[in-house]
Amino acid sequence: MLKYRIEELRKQLPYEKARLVFNWLPQQLGITPKTMRDWRHLDIEDSRDIPAEKLFQIASFFSVDPVELFTEKPEPITATRPDFNANKIDEL
Repeated sequence: MLKYRIEELRKQLPYEKARLVFNWLPQQLGITPKTMRDWRHLDIEDSRDIPAEKLFQIASFFSVDPVELFTEKPEPITATRPDFNANKIDEL
């Protein structure tokens, strides 16, 4: 299973726009076509990730929210966050 839905979204585009993913989009992102290809085919188990800035730019290209690029949505933080009021900061 792929980590990102880039290929899936690319295949939903009209042919002419889908072709832009191979050369034009990498150029706009400042990466090589090989890097774009690697990102399109990252396995869900792969420890590598697309940098956040690039992820937002790719999402913009596809007109989707960046979270929609993930095959599996990132888990929300469930731990209780520390209370950072003025009194507690001194104790840290």
